[in-house]
Amino acid sequence: MQPSSPARRPAAKAAAPAAGGSVSATEAPVIPITDQPRLLVLDGHSMAFRAFFALPADKFSTSNGQHTNAIHGFTSMLINLIKEQQPTHIAVAFDVSDESTHRKTEYSEYKGGRNETPAR
Repeated sequence: MQPSSPARRPAAKAAAPAAGGSVSATEAPVIPITDQPRLLVLDGHSMAFRAFFALPADKFSTSNGQHTNAIHGFTSMLINLIKEQQPTHIAVAFDVSDESTHRKTEYSEYKGGRNETPAR
């Protein structure tokens, strides 16, 4: 009896780079499943920002008016990434925006060229 080979997913079509030249996580090629551990590392603030502005706040809020669109969108994206990429481990990083970050101490212009977050 031959040992079974690891499951493989159908080959994904190569995604065309977005306007900025990068491919988003949901457009990334699907990697064949192996027995090796797989770590999925996510930029939490980027995903939350994207989710917040992707979904209409007036359609996603509690009875008290608290917006839940970012939570809903973030969770939806996370679930889709887990289904598509099937990682064995996940790490989500959130950068601190205050002055306590070592990056700001070492490089005073850290995040200095960014535009202000758009107001809703």
